[in-house]
Amino acid sequence: MRRLQSIEHFVVLMLENRSFDNLLGGLYPKSKDFDGVDGSESNTDRTGKVWPLTETPGGDVAGLSVPNPDPGELWQDINVQIFGSGQVDGVEPYAPRDGAVAGMSGFVDNYTDPKRPSRVGNDARQIMSRYKPDRDVPALATLARQFAVCDSWFASAPCQTWPNRFFVHTGTADGYENNYPKALFFKMPTVFDSFDGAPSKPSWALYHHDLPQTLTLSELIRKAQNFHMFDTFLRHAREGVLPNYSFIEPRYYTDIRVFPPRFNLPNDMHPPHVVCFGDQLVATVYNALRGNVEAWKKTMLVIVFDEHGGCYDHVPPPKAVP
Repeated sequence: MRRLQSIEHFVVLMLENRSFDNLLGGLYPKSKDFDGVDGSESNTDRTGKVWPLTETPGGDVAGLSVPNPDPGELWQDINVQIFGSGQVDGVEPYAPRDGAVAGMSGFVDNYTDPKRPSRVGNDARQIMSRYKPDRDVPALATLARQFAVCDSWFASAPCQTWPNRFFVHTGTADGYENNYPKALFFKMPTVFDSFDGAPSKPSWALYHHDLPQTLTLSELIRKAQNFHMFDTFLRHAREGVLPNYSFIEPRYYTDIRVFPPRFNLPNDMHPPHVVCFGDQLVATVYNALRGNVEAWKKTMLVIVFDEHGGCYDHVPPPKAVP
């Protein structure tokens, strides 16, 4: 591995709402060196029925969009998933009770919660499914094998997309536990402002497919010149003129255009979006960077997910420092 000091271009691609077990838990056999899955993982529902973790069938849209429907990702949902419904207060702030044990036992309970009308009839097998890495996300699996994969990388907070993306850009969620559009525009200082104020003036850019979530930060609204469409990233990578730091946002919404004709489905991997479109984005980014051999020698690509998004995982997150 090259020394960190030799890296001139850091590229971060942040995808959406998948757990490690959901995508890469089966990458290698479970061992002391790889905290993956071995088939013994399960959750028990309210009737006492045991639901084991199983492999998705893959192969078609239904098999590649598991879990469907989308599992809960609110603060209260994730506390139930981590601690189990019996260990979480049923009223605000929906916090785990004193002495609660994080056993990752509440995914089925939360996904099939009879008190939530939208979840009545949900199939527990959807939430207790995982993908076969080499078959279903081959680009991600290949990069994980050829370079490195982190099996103990946790989201910054057990909550929704916006707070976790804020942590990446600002180091804080400013106290917000969930997405909160009413607070637009958020006033936390960003790492990008730190770049601009640094003596070395490192260059940076935000590349996006549709509406960039980063525009919810008020500081970045004044820096529109640093926002570019994803096609520009591909050109900059090909020409070897990427900035020191690049952050890539996936396509969150279906893109329908008349002129020129275009129909693109989301490639963010957010359930129940089809995972292979996100995997194609991973391959596209990697191939674009490798296409310029000299620039690639000075580039580091980091692929992360903002949070587990309600997808099953067997590893309890560690306690965070307040």
